[in-house]
Amino acid sequence: MQFSIELVRRGLVLGVLACAACSSARPITQTPFAQQAADAASVMSAAGQTLRFVHGGQLTVEYGQSALFNYGEQVSDVPSELAQLSGAPDPETANQLTGLLQQAVNDLGAPCLRDDCDWSTQVSHFDVARDALLEAAE
Repeated sequence: MQFSIELVRRGLVLGVLACAACSSARPITQTPFAQQAADAASVMSAAGQTLRFVHGGQLTVEYGQSALFNYGEQVSDVPSELAQLSGAPDPETANQLTGLLQQAVNDLGAPCLRDDCDWSTQVSHFDVARDALLEAAE
């Protein structure tokens, strides 16, 4: 009987140590701001890749137009909502982020799908907004 009680104690100690080792100082769930920023960053990433693929010939213009329209629908309200969400950064940082995101959202409203416009600048706007959103979401 003494032997089995000792095993139970060791098992409990090991279990507590394992739980402590697996815990993190960071919360498991994201704030509403971090979730919204991460979601918008995903859309910006998809938008940049879609535009690159259209101009690289891997996607048709029609597909790109449809996809970019849908991306725009997904993020059209985000610039006005982001700074108001729980977990948002200070107002100055939020305003800078909103400005970057708004430029990218504007580009989604008028994507450059033909070779007669500066599509690489739009891709840059998507990438800059994506990176800023990901950084803010951390």
